[in-house]
Amino acid sequence: MPPPQPGPVGRRIAYYRSVARPKLTQQQLADRASVALGTIRKIERGERGVTDGTLDAIAGALGVDPSRLVADREHVSTRIREADRHLRLPRRCHAGARAAVAPAGRHGADGRGR
Repeated sequence: MPPPQPGPVGRRIAYYRSVARPKLTQQQLADRASVALGTIRKIERGERGVTDGTLDAIAGALGVDPSRLVADREHVSTRIREADRHLRLPRRCHAGARAAVAPAGRHGADGRGR
C-alpha cells in the first residue's frame, strides 16, 4: 500500500510554515500552537485530520486566518454559521454587527483592503 499523500490542509500548513519570516520548523510551530510535534507531522503528511480547535491554534501560530488552511470552503461556511448560532445572532442582522464579531476576511473588516 502506498504511503498516504498529504491532504490540502497539511500542504497549506507546510506552505505557510515555509514562507513565514523567519521560517518555522515543525517544532517551532508546535510550540507556538501548543500542540504536539507529532500532531503537526501527521497533519502535514496527511496521516490524520485536524480538529477545529487545532486548526485555529495552528492558524494563530502562523498568523493566518483558519480559512486559508481549509480547502473545503463549505466547511468554513459551516463553522461561521455555527459561530453565529452560538452567539445567537439573527441571520439577517446588520452587517456591522456581524463584522464586529466575525474575523476579518481577505479584504479586512471594512471590505476595502488592508
